[in-house]
Amino acid sequence: MKKKKLWGIIRAIAGLCGAGVGFYAGLPAILPVILIFFALLITAKNSRKEFKPFVYIFGIQAGHVATMLIGAIVLHMFYPVGVEAIIVIGGLIWLLLKPGFVPVLGLTLYQVAALIKNISEILTVPIGSFPHRAMAVTIAIRILTLIGLIAALHQTRNPRKAAALVTAV
Repeated sequence: MKKKKLWGIIRAIAGLCGAGVGFYAGLPAILPVILIFFALLITAKNSRKEFKPFVYIFGIQAGHVATMLIGAIVLHMFYPVGVEAIIVIGGLIWLLLKPGFVPVLGLTLYQVAALIKNISEILTVPIGSFPHRAMAVTIAIRILTLIGLIAALHQTRNPRKAAALVTAV
């Protein structure tokens, strides 16, 4: 099977998965999608040349953190969300100041740990409840972030191959 056809199949599956999460989650999916879209737009328009490979991962994480902070303010749940926001914002600032392998690796390790935590939490929440739907969105965002982080890790090690990988996705 040719690579272009394979990536077409992967895109189709990803699109169906995204539509499925959006359909299941409903309202909890709207705010993150809007904030991630604007964070990606702002990052893409204002980033310097050496930061271009990191626009995707920066925008998704910045939009996700903005969503979490709004949720923390509305729900008055500052402890768990605030700690995560500080960690991710610190990693994003590090990535802005010194784009490269080490900050991307740090963000990747954090996102893997957070994904494992979210998966263990979603198993304890009733299916269909608002918290379950919100966690499903968070898990989907983390998976998207990890795909971008893995591509960025690859790119920092082998820029030519990773550029093809990122444009294929």
